[in-house]
Amino acid sequence: MVRSPLLVVMCAGYFLVLLDVTVVNVALPDIGGALASGPAGLQWVVDGYAIAIAGLLLVGGTVGDVHGHRWSPVSSSRPPGSRC
Repeated sequence: MVRSPLLVVMCAGYFLVLLDVTVVNVALPDIGGALASGPAGLQWVVDGYAIAIAGLLLVGGTVGDVHGHRWSPVSSSRPPGSRC
């Protein structure tokens, strides 16, 4: 039983974030070989990726707050003020 479609969407979004970070962690040996870096350099790769994702999530949330969830780029391409 699904109580709210929003909960399902939020859980799916969180799953995708975890999947993205897992993919980066799995690719770390190849990234380390290509960059010829040690553990400290690889930690910077993971941190930089996590910061970029967090920043984009904040921007996406702000766009949704300012323009409304029906206008946010992910949900539709309607301009603000248009009717559904």
